[in-house]
Amino acid sequence: MVFSQKFSSVLSKLPSKLSRTQIFSGLAAVGVLLAGIPAATFAQSNPGLVIFSGVGNRSNILNYHLKDGRRNVRDDRYKLRIPANKIENGVSRLIVSYPDYYEGRFNLDRIEVGYGERYRNKVEVAYTDLQEECYAIENQNGRRDLYHCLNISLEETIEAETPIEIKLSQVRNPWQGGTFYFGAHTVSCLDRDREQPDSSCFSDPENAPSVGRLDTPFRDARRIQLADVGVWILTID
Repeated sequence: MVFSQKFSSVLSKLPSKLSRTQIFSGLAAVGVLLAGIPAATFAQSNPGLVIFSGVGNRSNILNYHLKDGRRNVRDDRYKLRIPANKIENGVSRLIVSYPDYYEGRFNLDRIEVGYGERYRNKVEVAYTDLQEECYAIENQNGRRDLYHCLNISLEETIEAETPIEIKLSQVRNPWQGGTFYFGAHTVSCLDRDREQPDSSCFSDPENAPSVGRLDTPFRDARRIQLADVGVWILTID
């Protein structure tokens, strides 16, 4: 896991307006579980057996598929999957965190989200944004490792216990290969709009109560829950 399990309950109790310092400090404090994960590891770049990962609980290693998986490829496709047993609450937003030394590029206009059996059902993506240095983790050497966040907000909520696939198309892979730990996080709405009970927690960037928008108020004082659901261990050859 990227964040500690305690962080979900902490975030839901935060005040209606958050400062960048509050979120950044909180994430840095609870992110110590990543400290000590080795930079070099053996893993297949497509779904397969992870020989050594540094992740304590193997059930937290998530499945994925890369169309190519080679360095400096300009048009790769990533399929990042989350199993149903990891989705404990309805999902209104997905967050993919990744280390700052991953120098690939994502096309924010080419992101799709599927769910259900074989991910045949599609949910519209309301908007996406990319936040650099969304949090930091202090490693064993006392240095602060920085992470970026790819935020994907959904038009509708995906119900609990439903498998999800995030498809990132037209990805430009980093020029230098390696193994990269991508964190999977979900944002759930704990009290939806009474007038629109089937709506998402938020519908536009200005009202998004999430890590991606650090200094905006919670819309209608709603509470959200951020859950860390696992890690994709991507290998770029």
